[in-house]
Amino acid sequence: MTYNNIREGTYTLRIKSTNAEGTWNTVEKVMTIKVLPPWFRTWWAYLLYLSGAAALAILYISYKTRQAKMKYELQLSRVNAEMRKAELESERMEKEVQKAELQKHMRSMKKKKRKGKRSG
Repeated sequence: MTYNNIREGTYTLRIKSTNAEGTWNTVEKVMTIKVLPPWFRTWWAYLLYLSGAAALAILYISYKTRQAKMKYELQLSRVNAEMRKAELESERMEKEVQKAELQKHMRSMKKKKRKGKRSG
């Protein structure tokens, strides 16, 4: 006897037989058969599927978080670079102003010296 494609579950097989002369046996044999599910439909397989899905979700969230952090850090470094550039430009302009004031002061000192020599 062969039964194919039977779903998992508990089945009862009732067997009646005849002898070689064709006389039916009055006693019926009863067998309880439990068909187990294939491995991919067991509770531990579903637990494995759920664990795999959770792991993939965690990896995806972790990846997105790292990407966002890297993007933020890149923007922050650009802002810092712009601020540093502005500071350097400000310092350069300040030095130019100081240089111009120093040159102006030196010219005025030379003029005073010349006036002092002429009047003496």
